[in-house]
Amino acid sequence: MTNKLAILLKETGEIEVINVPTKNKGLQFYYQNINCDMITIVKAMYLGNEYSLVADYEGLLKAEPKVNMLASILYGYLQHGQYLVCNVLVMKDEFTDEGLDTVGLDKAEAAVIVNILNDLKKNIKS
Repeated sequence: MTNKLAILLKETGEIEVINVPTKNKGLQFYYQNINCDMITIVKAMYLGNEYSLVADYEGLLKAEPKVNMLASILYGYLQHGQYLVCNVLVMKDEFTDEGLDTVGLDKAEAAVIVNILNDLKKNIKS
């Protein structure tokens, strides 16, 4: 089995590709990487139906939350009327025997998404 990856969109605008644990991923993986106590999973509408964003459920309640513009654009903040804040993970949705599961990306998928994000980042700054 190949290593699965996630893309961490930091609130600072940095993009980092991280490894997803192969065993017992559980919620701790999300809590640790997003730096939160509760998560919400929303569709990354501008990446396609098979991708999701894992975000801090209570992010807007934090003192001085910082808008994560890359994640907000992927989410479709103009359509939803809501920004995403703090760190956010880009993950893939996959149907399993137990239903829909949020899993890691393969290396090729992660590379394509990182390229999209870098292009988007350039357009935000201009």
